[in-house]
Amino acid sequence: VNGIIINDGHEIAIRELVRVIEANPLSADARVALAQMLQARGDLAAAIAVLEQGVTWPRPKGRPDVMFLVTLAKFKEQAGDKAAHDAYMKEAEARARSYGMAVQ
Repeated sequence: VNGIIINDGHEIAIRELVRVIEANPLSADARVALAQMLQARGDLAAAIAVLEQGVTWPRPKGRPDVMFLVTLAKFKEQAGDKAAHDAYMKEAEARARSYGMAVQ
């Protein structure tokens, strides 16, 4: 969408993702997508908050869980919180191994 095809496309997408999360707080994919959109528009604090709110919710095992943690780690690093970045990356790696995923 990128705001090219639909005027205010990003804002519409953000509103829709918020609605998805309100209806289903367990949606890790919606949380990651919303966080990425918020970060892209320069609101890193809001992006981190969306993911941190999802940390306490169970996530589907496998790739969605690992990508959730990696995204949160990346945003924490961008915010200058190396300790949180390292902790989330360590957890993502441990979970990836537990799911039988290759770790790079």
